[in-house]
Amino acid sequence: MLRCDPDGFFKVRGDEVFAVIQRHETVTQEKCRFETHQRYIDLQYCMSGGELIAWNLAASLRPEGAFDEKKDVQFYARPTESTRLRMTAGHFAVFFPADAHAPKEFNGVDRSIFKTVLKIDRNLV
Repeated sequence: MLRCDPDGFFKVRGDEVFAVIQRHETVTQEKCRFETHQRYIDLQYCMSGGELIAWNLAASLRPEGAFDEKKDVQFYARPTESTRLRMTAGHFAVFFPADAHAPKEFNGVDRSIFKTVLKIDRNLV
């Protein structure tokens, strides 16, 4: 049986696979930050509400700051153009280490999103 800690983390397979339950208010495009993860693949599943997630290849972006190994995150400067994924209840998206993504963008309808982010160690795939 999976157990959730107070912060919404579910250990599925130790540090190799775990889920993070998130509830966010959506924001304007300018407030969304592009990010990548080196260790984990993100499988993001929308349970209710919705958002837009901007996407670009990380190799085409300029890093902002150093990679944070503890949090497994690298942020990037916002590009002039990107592809947008519309996430609504029942939809999911998968982001590999090469996929820079900027979640939480207001989609014109939903003011919030309730989702699960399954973090999968890239060495498992």
